[in-house]
Amino acid sequence: MKKLTRILALTLCCLLAAGLAACGETPAPTPDPDPDPGAAIGGNTQIPNPRVPYENDEFPDFKLAGYPDRDGMKPTGFCLIGGTIGEISYETATLRCAADTGEGEDLSGVYYPDAEESELSVCHSYGGIITVTVKEHSEGTVALWKSCAGDFDYSLWLPGQTGDAAKALVMEFAAGVYAVKPGVETPIGHVAGTEKELARWREVIRAGNIAKVMAMDQNIMTEPMELTPEKAGQLIGLLAESADRLTVYERLPNPATGGALRLTAYDAEGNTLFTACYNGWLVVTFGNEMTNYVFDASDCELYTLYTFFPVE
Repeated sequence: MKKLTRILALTLCCLLAAGLAACGETPAPTPDPDPDPGAAIGGNTQIPNPRVPYENDEFPDFKLAGYPDRDGMKPTGFCLIGGTIGEISYETATLRCAADTGEGEDLSGVYYPDAEESELSVCHSYGGIITVTVKEHSEGTVALWKSCAGDFDYSLWLPGQTGDAAKALVMEFAAGVYAVKPGVETPIGHVAGTEKELARWREVIRAGNIAKVMAMDQNIMTEPMELTPEKAGQLIGLLAESADRLTVYERLPNPATGGALRLTAYDAEGNTLFTACYNGWLVVTFGNEMTNYVFDASDCELYTLYTFFPVE
């Protein structure tokens, strides 16, 4: 019995020694092919957040809509990260969204300190203006932006994609995607215009006090440009002429997809008079107000606005 006890003790000592020796070795890290906010690429590595697969875009606190779902860009999976970040995966892209916390969080989990940073101005399909921060690196492109109302943060990671092609994808995502909270059908800040707002629009567009117009056709431009007085007059005239054929929605349908055309008008003192976005709807924002009024422009033939571009 004593002999058996000695053998067991010796065996335990050997196992303990082996374990201590192993502690001095550092195992090779395993790269994460699908980055999350807890595991930053190109920078400091943090503890990964738990990922919970979902069957669709309906997450506990919000639903995502308006994201690309077409040939060549179809979602391959949905998941919730850390209980707060909704993710839609593609073969060549990763889109993420979370309610804004006021901390300016980068949801992408991708960090390259030497990335080249720029900004894009994007007109959302609901009519709001979005400023997108674009970070380009040889390994790919990261885009970060907030919703029109500032209540949601978004990130887009495009691995291995840079340049104009990547920026075109960024604009497609940023122009269309939106999050809505349970029981809400449209993003905060967007409402169906009533007859009262429609009358206001007819008065504003015909007031004759427009001194400058900045315009952007998101299908072909990455930054707004100032129109010549002649071209500005033609576009404003078309909007004024069509104003009587605008109608109001009783219930907003799903927004059109694709790039929108945006016009922002200023008076002689530089004050913003209005911003009008057209993509099948006409979405009007008066001055610097936060509410975007949506009107039915289906009988207005405003698609002819696109014939004025590209701007020379």
